[in-house]
Amino acid sequence: MKKLFSILIFMLISAPAFSQTGVPRLIVQNKTACDQTYVVFGGNLCPCSEVESYHSDFITIPAGMTFDHPNLHALGGIFPPPNTPSVYLYGTRITEGFPEFCGIKGGTVGQYACGAISLTHSFTALNSDCTDCAPTNATWHLSSCEGEAILIFE
Repeated sequence: MKKLFSILIFMLISAPAFSQTGVPRLIVQNKTACDQTYVVFGGNLCPCSEVESYHSDFITIPAGMTFDHPNLHALGGIFPPPNTPSVYLYGTRITEGFPEFCGIKGGTVGQYACGAISLTHSFTALNSDCTDCAPTNATWHLSSCEGEAILIFE
């Protein structure tokens, strides 16, 4: 009985450790009056020493909204299944408009060592009809391996 009780206690203590997937939380804030579209990318290593392994689908955040992505596996695109450990965010590609209507142009913000050029990308956001919406800055706030990544459009 003692052995069974010890095993049960060990399982309860270790469950949180085994449930951690190394996935940081992604918070995206859109403080502009324009919808913003982006693609999140990442990989298995943190800090990264590889080219990107995973990327999301195009994600559009409406003007004035905040998205909280506590689970990267739910972003769509090419992310591994939820039971895969150690998926980390490296950065985002900013499309500057609606890719299905305006084509894909833009910049990349994120971790320097992971292929990003800068922490900030300045551009003119486009409306769905590809006309100018407003000058915008997209800023990537560096994330730790176990922390949260924040992308802010202002």
